[in-house]
Order: sequence, then C-alpha cells, then structure tokens
Amino acid sequence: MAKTEERSLMLARKKIMVAIFGTKIQWYSGFPICYPCCIVEEKGQTRTFYLSEAIKEALDSLPLTKGRDDPKEWGRFKRALELRFGLIDGRERRLTEVGKELGEFTSRRASQIINRAIRILRQPSHSERLRLFLVPSPEQIMEEKGKLRKLLEDNQVLREENSQLERKNQPLVNILKEQGIKIEDLEKVKPEDIRLFQEKFEQFKAIILEYPNKRLWNIVRRELAFGHITFSSFKEKILSGKVRGIRKKSAALAFLENKASEIPDFGNIEKKIGSFLETFLRNI
Repeated sequence: MAKTEERSLMLARKKIMVAIFGTKIQWYSGFPICYPCCIVEEKGQTRTFYLSEAIKEALDSLPLTKGRDDPKEWGRFKRALELRFGLIDGRERRLTEVGKELGEFTSRRASQIINRAIRILRQPSHSERLRLFLVPSPEQIMEEKGKLRKLLEDNQVLREENSQLERKNQPLVNILKEQGIKIEDLEKVKPEDIRLFQEKFEQFKAIILEYPNKRLWNIVRRELAFGHITFSSFKEKILSGKVRGIRKKSAALAFLENKASEIPDFGNIEKKIGSFLETFLRNI
C-alpha cells in the first residue's frame, strides 16, 4: 500500500472518531490525534489491537437494515460510513455519491442514514473498544494523577495504622504462640460460635457443680482436658455408665444420670471452634 493512501486511510479513521466522540477527541496542530494501537487482554492473553481493527469491529456491530429482501441493502449503515469517510480507499465521497452507491438515494436521505449510523456507534455497547484509542486531555491526566496521589496517601495511612495495630497486638500474638495457636486458625473461628460455646459451657458447669462434692467437677474437668471425653459425647458416656474416674452405681453417677436431660447439647460446635477449644480446655 502506498504511503499516501495509508496516510489518507489513517486520516479517514481519525475523522470517523471525531464524528463519533466529538469534543472528546484531542487535536494537535489542527489534526485529530488517536492512539494507533493499544494492548488488550482477551481470554487471559494480551495482544496488540489496532485502530483499524476496532473501527471494523464497530462497523460490523451496526444492525442490518430491516424489511429488505435485497442483500445489497443489508449493510447500508456500514457501507454509508465507509463511503462517506473513505475507510476503504482513503477517498471521501460526497453525499450525492453515497446516495447513488446505496441505491439512488438523495443526498438528504444519505445524510439521514449516516447520522443514524453515527448515533448508533455512540452507544457504549458499540463504541466500548474505540474508547481505548482516545488520547486523554491534559486536564484528564492531571485529574487521574490526583486520584493516584490520593490512593497512595490513603495506602500509606493504612500501612501506618496496620503497623500500629500489629505492635499493639504483639503481646497477644506471643501468648497465642506459647499456647500453640496459629493466628490463621484463630481467624477461621467465628465469634458467634465462641459465644454459643461459652454459654453452653456455663450451663454445663453449673449443672455439674450442683453436686455437693466438688470432686465431681474436678474429675470431669480433668477428663475433658486430657481428651478422654468430649462435651458432645459426655451425655452418651453418662447413659452408658462409662465415665472415666466415676465408679459404677456411685452417687455421683446416679446424679449425672438424673441430670442428663438438662445437660446442653453441644452438637458439632467443638469442631467449629477448633484451636480455641484446645486452649480453653487447658485453662478450665
């Protein structure tokens, strides 16, 4: 392709961009300017996308003329713009020439078709890709720089606040490490699950302490701490008469059997609170 024709085609593409975007187009020395290409990401891969491809894609998205049986009239919007702006060979056509090419239309009718096609292309669904080629104005660049500066300042403030919070929480982190608890495991535990467990535990403890001799609570606490029994299996152990440390047919076992219906059901809450439960059992 000759350099003269290539320059004519580039100018034609810029002119249709001016027709679509109007004042959003930047000018330099009396000529409209656009990015000749841009980098786009498609299906996880990046590739160079040219202005000519974007314009062709936009023109192909124009609707076909409805209600016509002649295939020559199907791409009327696209054909009208190609002729008017010289997108095929770089030579612009007058409205009368466009009208004749489209089917013996008057220049006024050709102008209506072109204007309607431009209005369609201004819709975001048709011009989304073309917007990537718009060169921002100096004001827009300064505005974006201001936004970026504000984001950097906010990010710095957040980093400082996070650093202060880490210093405040360091003693707690050290205690948790001594207990063998990882912060990541603790973050998985929901506060509402801990509150529910603590409520059920207080009910559980109050029932056991109703027994006159506190030795029963000490036995139960020891068995829970060593993992010989769990809260969820405790009621089952009572009913089967196999509570470790409590003799069969003893007053303590009889007491627990009578209170079995009052002991709260912990369900699967022990699994939910995980490492918190391990530390809790070591300190009850």
